[in-house]
Amino acid sequence: MMNAALRPGGTLDELANLAAQVSVAPAAIIVLEERLGWIPAGHTGCSPEFIEVVLPVISRVAVSIHDWIELRDAQTQLPEGWRWLSCLPIRLPSGAVAGVIAVLDRSPRRLNPGQRAGLQTVARQVMVHLELRRQATDLATTTEQHRQTETRLRDNEAYFQALVESLPQNIFRKDLNGRFTFVNGAFCRTVKRHKSQLIGVTDFDLFPEELSRRYVEDDRLVISTGNALEKTEVNVTPDGQRHWFHVIKTLLLDASGQPVGLQGSFWEVTQEKRIEEQLAQERDLLHALLEHAPDAIYFKDLDSRITRASRALAHRVGISDPNQLIGKTDHDFFDRQYADAARSDELAIIQTGQPILGRLEKESLPNGRVRWALTSKMPLRSPDGQIVGTFGLSRDITELQTAREQLERTEANYRGLVQNAVDGIFQTSPDGRYLNANLALAKMYGFDTVDELLASRTDIEHQLYVDPKQRDRFEELLNRNDKIDHFDSEVYRKNGRKIWISENARAVRDPSTGELLYYEGTVEDITARKRAEKDLNEANSALAAARDVAIESARAKSQFLANTSHEIRTPMNGIIGFARLLLDTPLSPEQREYADTVLHSAQNLLKVLNDILDFSKIESGKLAFENIEFDLRPIVEDTVELLVEIAQAKGVEVATRIDHQLPAMLRGDPGRIRQVLTNLLGNAIKFTQKGEVTVGIEVLEIPGQRCRIACWVRDTGIGIEPAALGRIFQEFTQADGSTTRRFGGTGLGLSISRELARRMGGDIEVSSEPGHGSTFTMTGVFEIVSHAPAAPTPCPLKLLIADAHAATCESFEHELGRCGALVTQVPTAAAAIDSLRQAAEAGHPFDAAFIALQLPDMDGLTVAHEVHCIAAIASVRIILVAAVSQRPDPNLLRTVGIAGHLVKPFKQSRLREALRALAAGESLLSGSSPTGSISRTNTPTGRSLKLLLAEDNLVNQKLAVTQLRRLGHSVAVASNGRETLQALQQASFDAVFLDCQMPELDGYETAREIRRLEADRKLGNRPPTFVIALTANAMAGDREKCLAAGMDEFLTKPLDLDQLPSVLNRAVGAPQPSPLESALSTSAPSRPISQTSEASRPDSMPILDPSLLDSLRTLRFDGEPDPVTEIIDLFLRDTPSRLEEAIASFHRRNAPGVQEAAHTLKGSANNLGARRLGAAAGRLENQASTGRWDLIDELLQAATTELHLLIPELESQRFH
Repeated sequence: MMNAALRPGGTLDELANLAAQVSVAPAAIIVLEERLGWIPAGHTGCSPEFIEVVLPVISRVAVSIHDWIELRDAQTQLPEGWRWLSCLPIRLPSGAVAGVIAVLDRSPRRLNPGQRAGLQTVARQVMVHLELRRQATDLATTTEQHRQTETRLRDNEAYFQALVESLPQNIFRKDLNGRFTFVNGAFCRTVKRHKSQLIGVTDFDLFPEELSRRYVEDDRLVISTGNALEKTEVNVTPDGQRHWFHVIKTLLLDASGQPVGLQGSFWEVTQEKRIEEQLAQERDLLHALLEHAPDAIYFKDLDSRITRASRALAHRVGISDPNQLIGKTDHDFFDRQYADAARSDELAIIQTGQPILGRLEKESLPNGRVRWALTSKMPLRSPDGQIVGTFGLSRDITELQTAREQLERTEANYRGLVQNAVDGIFQTSPDGRYLNANLALAKMYGFDTVDELLASRTDIEHQLYVDPKQRDRFEELLNRNDKIDHFDSEVYRKNGRKIWISENARAVRDPSTGELLYYEGTVEDITARKRAEKDLNEANSALAAARDVAIESARAKSQFLANTSHEIRTPMNGIIGFARLLLDTPLSPEQREYADTVLHSAQNLLKVLNDILDFSKIESGKLAFENIEFDLRPIVEDTVELLVEIAQAKGVEVATRIDHQLPAMLRGDPGRIRQVLTNLLGNAIKFTQKGEVTVGIEVLEIPGQRCRIACWVRDTGIGIEPAALGRIFQEFTQADGSTTRRFGGTGLGLSISRELARRMGGDIEVSSEPGHGSTFTMTGVFEIVSHAPAAPTPCPLKLLIADAHAATCESFEHELGRCGALVTQVPTAAAAIDSLRQAAEAGHPFDAAFIALQLPDMDGLTVAHEVHCIAAIASVRIILVAAVSQRPDPNLLRTVGIAGHLVKPFKQSRLREALRALAAGESLLSGSSPTGSISRTNTPTGRSLKLLLAEDNLVNQKLAVTQLRRLGHSVAVASNGRETLQALQQASFDAVFLDCQMPELDGYETAREIRRLEADRKLGNRPPTFVIALTANAMAGDREKCLAAGMDEFLTKPLDLDQLPSVLNRAVGAPQPSPLESALSTSAPSRPISQTSEASRPDSMPILDPSLLDSLRTLRFDGEPDPVTEIIDLFLRDTPSRLEEAIASFHRRNAPGVQEAAHTLKGSANNLGARRLGAAAGRLENQASTGRWDLIDELLQAATTELHLLIPELESQRFH
């Protein structure tokens, strides 16, 4: 029985029976249930009384049972009749008490060890039973829970599936290979595929390659980083439409946390994106509006507090940041009265919803500043239409309001002026009625009031105007021009009396349609003026008669002056010419003194005559100015060179100082500048007995393309008394009478010079100190053609200047310093030698020394000798500086060891050439003495050359043939290019002179044809012909043009006798490359002839320059006729016909004919030295192609006049 009870799986009742058998007493098993407490679980065979007795005791003491206990009645309150209770705890494996085995008896007793062991065995069986039952119960519970969980899971999956399928988002899952494992219906609809077609495919099966590649890159990023991806991307459809999608992708993990794929969703947000962009645009627009709108803009809440404000509003109230306005009210910025009114407006708008539009408001700030604004205020509504505040715009119209108030005041003043005006003011209708008028007009017409005038004159044309057609003309002019000034008419007053009026009127039209509305204007009573004009006309008639007499008198005077000038000039030129010839012959001192007196007297008389003629032109307003390009530097240098001998003969030093900023080319009248400069320099030399005269050019300012220049002449002469300064520019006036008697002159020079300066945009000013000299400054304004030339080549030499005259030393230093030289000045020879020695001893010797020929303590030649006797400084190169009249023999200079000679005042070009030679170690001395007359020994290798001259101008032909034959050469002549080619085909020549401009075939085409014939061997096997270009022009580019045509040399007419031998020498053995090409590569372009021969106005140069004719006379051999006489005769025969050809072409309006004749005339004149006629013909040639026939007519007249003036001069030279 015991064994049966102990079998596993026995019930608690069986175990309770077993416990009763072991203890031989009633027994029961009591267990502890979690919710029910202590309950009997096994009590088979036990009476109910037993359970009722044991259970309360167990419930009371079981909590303290830890081991076996026995209870007696003395120890506990057992029910009556029961004397003994024994309890054994039943413990679970965890040690917790799960129940007890209770044995009860009516008599006291004690369990023996066997019984105890048996009961413990039963207790262990109970524990096993209870544990098995607990596990079964737990298993049942777990099973039920699992069943319930599965049910819920199936429900949740159903809910999830329904949710996913119902969502508009596209939802998907992919494995790690990018294959879809799940998609929802939205995804299927998006890609237009069934779900069965999508499981197991990749993005490349569904989308374009580029898009699929981008999706895969996103997937890899999520898988590699484990981070979720969320972004908005744009896709462009093939038709160009843009669609935005919001995409979310997250990593998918299994239960162990390993990635198994990814899941994601995406949905189109195109509409939201467009709304977002629209909102951003609206936000930007609002921001731009608030930031940049000129009007003040604000938004306020219901309490009138600012929620947004524009920058313009912030600036209006003196705040830089608009955000500082937020939360504020008008009381924070404006005075109380304005702020209260604004709050009242806003409350009314909030209550009624009615806006306030375009109201003019006066804003008062706390600082007292007042602004006027045009303001509109509106209700601010929410999307549902509720008023949530106000907003407004305010435009600052303070300036407009001020202008309006000013206009109102002006209109009031205007009305007052109109009513009080002396002149009549009116408005009339197009049909001839007065619409309005002022009282002055009514009074002018004889009415007492304006109303009376308006009522009376309803037909202005017939009631007012004496001649009604005058009103028609008035309206016709107004309708055509919309304006009329000084329209004179005769009208009737109220009483019928006639008066003269002058009307200024305009037509007033509708701006939109142009329809005439009315006429308005002013009326002046000019009756008195008309009477005065009548009287004046009568007086003018008498005055016109007197004026005609005066004009005739002035014309006669001018003609008399011109005739007198011509008559005087002819014998004067003879006197001057023969006086010069006389001075060239052996004379006694007394005879030479007489001849000098004759020459100077004649020259002074000629100057007086020129001054009188210039003054006459100024007086008659006929003084003309040219406007041509010129270089001012050579004008100054040539003028100084012209007069320097006079100064040096008196022992007066002359120096120049020219601003380095002087533009290279200006536009103006160089002849007039030369005329003024000659007068100022001549005066300075005349009034200076000793000391210095300095001529300077200074650039005062260069505003744009114009240049203001000062030409000043400073002397150390007698000076001028302050009281006389105001009179020196008056006609026929010098400082005082004694000056005139001592120094001579007409007193016209300064007057003429000032007038010329003023005509050139400047003036002449003078400053002087009696006994110490004067400074005359001429200013003028000229157009800049080209700016200052480039700086010279640097020449860093150490140079010494030895000259007693400070002005000369300063002039040297000014120019040498510009070239980079280091200059030291000394005034004496001793100081020069000391400076040279000290520099050598210090180890910094001078490279060269410029030594004046005349020094206070020693002459320059002696200085050179002394220097070369001192070993330390013997290597210093000496350049002798001497006056024009002191030209030492180069052989003598070499003898004393002088390296070069420079004339003072020097020209910039000569000084720079000297510097270049010094730097290059070249000699500055020529190979022989100064050249005298040209002789036959100048021919190349002593033989005569065979030359061909191509020249169509007979005068030029004769002149060139004379020059070439006198050099010992034989000359053949051709009149045009064709004759030249024929001559070359018949014979060979050593050289050919080609005039560039000839009829039929000009020089350029002829040269090209010569080269072509040579290339084709049509001229035989002779060497290439040496071709020399002849032209009256030497403009930039002419040399290149000649070279391009195949010519070898380039000469300007008239021919330079000094230049001819060297050119012909090159022709004999012409080297390659040609000298012309070498000159082009090493020299700057020649200055245009127009700058030297045509730059001056004819009336500022002599009619005839005799130097050319004099040089021709040197070619005359004994027994031969005078070549000058022959050339003059030829010129006098040929030239008038050329002028007649030009005049005939003018009448035919044949511009090329005029140009060709003028060119021939210019060449003939310039070759004879008739520069005024040459200049006039040159201007005629230049203008012939312009088509300005009025100007061409004037130039023809000028050329004719010059020819008439030239003829007496040439006649006087025929038998010179």
